[in-house]
Amino acid sequence: MPLVPIDGFPFAVSASVGAEERARALAARAVSALDWHVEQLGWRPQLRLTVADGDDWPDVASVPIYGVPQTWVDHTIIAAGETPLFAEVGADLLAHAPPALSDRLRSTYGDPPMLVGYFDQYLPHELVHLFCEQVPVAPAPLWVVELFCNLGMVGYLAECEPGTLPLLRAAADASAHIPISERPIRDLADMERSFDAGQLAFGWYILRLTALADRLWHTAGRGFYRAIYDRLLQADEPIVVSDLEALDPAVGPALGAWPNV
Repeated sequence: MPLVPIDGFPFAVSASVGAEERARALAARAVSALDWHVEQLGWRPQLRLTVADGDDWPDVASVPIYGVPQTWVDHTIIAAGETPLFAEVGADLLAHAPPALSDRLRSTYGDPPMLVGYFDQYLPHELVHLFCEQVPVAPAPLWVVELFCNLGMVGYLAECEPGTLPLLRAAADASAHIPISERPIRDLADMERSFDAGQLAFGWYILRLTALADRLWHTAGRGFYRAIYDRLLQADEPIVVSDLEALDPAVGPALGAWPNV
């Protein structure tokens, strides 16, 4: 079934049939988040936003797992609602959480936990990818790009939607209790290899990088967010860890604590 165009926004918005109201809410949020990123990073990229259900997902998304937020050039794709991925990640976190944190997961995401609330916060994250997709940027490890986008996400939420931070933090905090023995691929430099170990392995990186970004936003601040972008714009010079450490004194200790951030 064709996607439904949603009018009234400064960028193209489309939705699966039945997801129109959710698309309007997400598009309104995207207006606010993109404006904030533009203020921080200095220019306005192009955006198309699609809110797709499981039937339409294969036709619009490059990553086939339903629910994985993603951005390609100018196109950001978000799930229309609950997905098996959101339930699987919630169950994995719940299986390892101590009692108090188990209660927190249930009160934040439902019983059993369905992590729609966590993944919805990734709309501001995905919009940061636009700033890397539409101009030349430096070759960088995947974790650097994802950390940069997470900084933009945490910064936007902290300054503009602070009431949503608990939706990020409950899952990120719970991920710290997953035993390292269950994550044999765990070094920052190996994040790209985690795809081969399955979606929970990659999801663990995303959750721990959320915690790392939260720490760095509240120590290094918005100046670090912009400083990373300025370094990314030096497109002919590949980024290494020492480049990030040189940007702010809080970075070295935070990276050194990985994954116990």
